[in-house]
Amino acid sequence: MGRRRQAWSVGSVFTVALKDGQHALGQVISYEPEVLNSVGVALFDSRVPTREDALVAEPALANAFAILFATRDLLDSGVWQVSGDRAVVIPKRLFPYEHLRATGFIGARVIGSGIITEFLNAFYALAPWDDWHDPQYLDRLLLSPAKKPQRLVYKNSA
Repeated sequence: MGRRRQAWSVGSVFTVALKDGQHALGQVISYEPEVLNSVGVALFDSRVPTREDALVAEPALANAFAILFATRDLLDSGVWQVSGDRAVVIPKRLFPYEHLRATGFIGARVIGSGIITEFLNAFYALAPWDDWHDPQYLDRLLLSPAKKPQRLVYKNSA
């Protein structure tokens, strides 16, 4: 018997399990079937000790550090577990890919949900930030350079 798909919608708040046992917070901010059937997700600098704690977590615009197109596989399967629905806190004017809508999203990048999980682990210094073919890859996933954490782990750190 196959696994049941998790229900989600625009506004769904979800958690991503991290290597330290805590959970990062994200929110579905758009559904984009014309962009490889992806979702727009906002990631927030907010961790909760358990998935149940996410039931009361409130995403805040000030805590958003990345807005990305993501594959839906880990969201659909429940690996990224939905904890509830909230109003989308990111205004459309801040969606970094909205300017591509008029051209059919030509030039848009969809990031694999597994890569986003690794990105979150690196963001919280649980994995090396620069352990990619391009060591600056994760820097380009951030909303701005100011969102880069001060405390990171690097491949060649002592």
